[in-house]
Amino acid sequence: MDDSLQKRLKDTEDGLKKHNSILLNLAKGTSIDYGDLNSAIREITVASTQALKCDRSSVWIYNENKTSMTCLNLFVNSRNEHTGGSKFSVNKFPNYFKSLEEERILSVTDANTDPNTSELSESYLRANKIVSLLYSPIRIDGEIIGVLCNDQTGERREWTMVEENFASSLSELVSRAIEAQKRKEAEEELKRINENLEKIVEQRTVQVQRANIELKATNEKTKKALEMAKMVQNALIPQLSSFEHIKEISLAGDYTPMDELGGDIYDIIRVERNRYGFLIADVSGHGVPAALISTMAKVSFTTNTKINLQPHEICERVNREMYHFIGDMEYFVTAYYSILNLETGEFRYCNAGHHPALLFRKEDSKIIDLHTEKSFLIGAADRVDYDSGSVYLKPGDKILFITDGIVHAMNLAGEMYEYDRLKGYLADNHEMEVNQFVEGLVKDLNKFCSGMLQNDDRTILYLAYNSKA
Repeated sequence: MDDSLQKRLKDTEDGLKKHNSILLNLAKGTSIDYGDLNSAIREITVASTQALKCDRSSVWIYNENKTSMTCLNLFVNSRNEHTGGSKFSVNKFPNYFKSLEEERILSVTDANTDPNTSELSESYLRANKIVSLLYSPIRIDGEIIGVLCNDQTGERREWTMVEENFASSLSELVSRAIEAQKRKEAEEELKRINENLEKIVEQRTVQVQRANIELKATNEKTKKALEMAKMVQNALIPQLSSFEHIKEISLAGDYTPMDELGGDIYDIIRVERNRYGFLIADVSGHGVPAALISTMAKVSFTTNTKINLQPHEICERVNREMYHFIGDMEYFVTAYYSILNLETGEFRYCNAGHHPALLFRKEDSKIIDLHTEKSFLIGAADRVDYDSGSVYLKPGDKILFITDGIVHAMNLAGEMYEYDRLKGYLADNHEMEVNQFVEGLVKDLNKFCSGMLQNDDRTILYLAYNSKA
């Protein structure tokens, strides 16, 4: 590895460590989870300008009927000043607001000419000398309720994947602070009711019950949000419990790295209302470099997942991006990416040098390898053609995704777990509930390897198709 590439990797590692340190400090602070929304947003906007080295950071929130957005707080670093109150009408800037709904993140180098943001140029961008922007939507329960805006003034800049991932994490902290404020308001309401309970028991009983219900519901949401405290290493792996509201499918997974840091990753990406992408990938090697590259791959797949693109087109885009970063290094990525349409049951997939997913058909108990002919590693060559395959799932069908740490796991006799044993487990246990299936597979694997040190990262993603939307 030459010095420039080593420096690039070191700079990326240092940037990730700095961003994770900032996120951890914000998460541990008193403002985010104690209901002080104004202080929380002020801390987040200040941290954002310092970490991203931009002059402006602001938080905007939709009104109740989503016809306009109001700025809760704008921090201008060069003036060390917090302001707010500005308002944008959705009807006045339709392209901008449409892009917020469709994109995971708006990363724009030339904000005044980009089709997603150019309509802001005359009334907002030029007036504030904004040339580049990094906007991350704020979501609660999958719905966009606002946006975290980071504005670059002076010279234009191209935002890195690490910066995009950091901005996305900050927007999650904003949503967490909003949920904490709701919880605090419910707690304060309950306290006021209890103080007057003896005098107005009959009149306030209904209100107390309502407040308790609201407090319980808010605490449940906050409990899920507090799991973010584990974000530094575990943030790359999605919390599958957050997809439990999707009744058409059931999901379970397990990630066991060989070392403290690993190169495996899986992700579930919302493409649109009833279409979801499923990613499992494996970076060659282990440790910090593999973990950094897996971060890049996750962000690249998420960023390049568009409504009108097929899995093979997304893999082609990701390959070009990853080749730019690792093409002249000894690392590469294998990946399997698929998109499931909940309305039709169509499952489209692309294999990029990875182990094929296994489809269990309930109607005839057959197991099918879902492979594609054009299967090549990601990041090893500049321009590679991939292709997509397609099957239609029926209720009761299952899809099993793995990395090679599963089938290549060895026992003391030097035998590998292999595909035949894996297919046998799937055939014998497909009727299990998804979490029990994954737990049982991990136990079977550990029993097979008993006494043998783990020789690779091991990752499982298991999908049960329940019904059409």
